[in-house]
Amino acid sequence: MYPLRHSVLLSESVPRDLVGGKPENIQDDVLLRPRNLEGKLEDNEWYLEYRHGRRGVWINGIERTVGFYLVGDEDRIRIVGGCSAVFTNEESVLAKVFPGSGTDVKCQRCFVVMQPGDAAVSCPQCGAWYHYEADNSEDCCWQSDPTCRFCKHTTEIGAALSRIPEVG
Repeated sequence: MYPLRHSVLLSESVPRDLVGGKPENIQDDVLLRPRNLEGKLEDNEWYLEYRHGRRGVWINGIERTVGFYLVGDEDRIRIVGGCSAVFTNEESVLAKVFPGSGTDVKCQRCFVVMQPGDAAVSCPQCGAWYHYEADNSEDCCWQSDPTCRFCKHTTEIGAALSRIPEVG
């Protein structure tokens, strides 16, 4: 499991985060990059970037030499001389601060309007918002049921991903 927060160099035997900047040897490097709009991770879209014509970049069993590939959920990536990986856009459930919205957003359990700054959880599968109370799981809207009421995603905070594919 390798959480994606920055561009990642895949042409080495172990993935390496690239926080700001490019690798030293761009000629044969293969990068997994976020779709970048003003420096923000956008819509969980990622792509592979490499030199056009470079050999040894395999995705889902097909060698790709074009130099650019938009990866999708469960794409199998193999870099000859580098890493093998399976891409997933699934995320673990994490508590966060409700950012606010232009319209009223109600908690999907108690139906109280969420306020900017409220401790909250957005279901990573369907995006429904719930209140979250770390110290009181009995009164916590998100953890009141074992799954999200809409999509049945687990409500366990920090739970492992539901699908962990074999890499090979």
